[in-house]
Amino acid sequence: MSMKKFNYKHICGLLFLFVVLGITIPTTATASTTPIANGDSSLVKKRSLKERLTPNTFVAQYAGNIGCVSVGLGWESLSKRSLTEALIGYVPHYQSTQSLTTFTLRQYYTPWEIGIPFPFEAKGNLKLRPLTAGILVNVVLFDGDFWTREPTSHYGGSYYRFTTRVRLAFSVGQRLTYEFPEHWKGWGKSAELYYDFSMNELSIVSALPNRRLGLGDILSLGVGARWKF
Repeated sequence: MSMKKFNYKHICGLLFLFVVLGITIPTTATASTTPIANGDSSLVKKRSLKERLTPNTFVAQYAGNIGCVSVGLGWESLSKRSLTEALIGYVPHYQSTQSLTTFTLRQYYTPWEIGIPFPFEAKGNLKLRPLTAGILVNVVLFDGDFWTREPTSHYGGSYYRFTTRVRLAFSVGQRLTYEFPEHWKGWGKSAELYYDFSMNELSIVSALPNRRLGLGDILSLGVGARWKF
């Protein structure tokens, strides 16, 4: 498919629909890590629509294709496999021709987690999520130098054939989560450190025909922390 036919509005719309479905469709999870025995439905709990629409995580990130620094809120499912986040990012003047504000909507999926023995007296649970896959849309806000549809002043509007305002990116990474012990529950549920390697669709399209561009040229590293409440 040519970049001219590549419709970013359709991509953003599909991702937004995917995120909405992930938040609003009823989710079911066991109340503990113990398998449900003898069909005991008391070990299963469901969240109401209001609970699913209420954010339950706060995130702060440095770099990673969404801004120099970014902060936002997230919605993690009861199964802890699905995580939806909305972030506002900032790019200072020294990293661009002018300071920029961005908005990012992203969806993560984590297939499994590994428990790690916690050596300190505070107890709690330490868990590693060795693989986290994500997809995101990043949009530059409030700036006329960026466009969604190329202006006709640029060689009739069909020279670049891509948007400079909207980027679609894919990521993989890992997460390390410390689940607070019971006597810490007043501070929230857990704290988490993570990192992501991401690349956007324009970098991929640019690298495919250009052998001089390696993974180091198109990958972006982002590191961050989450607080789950």
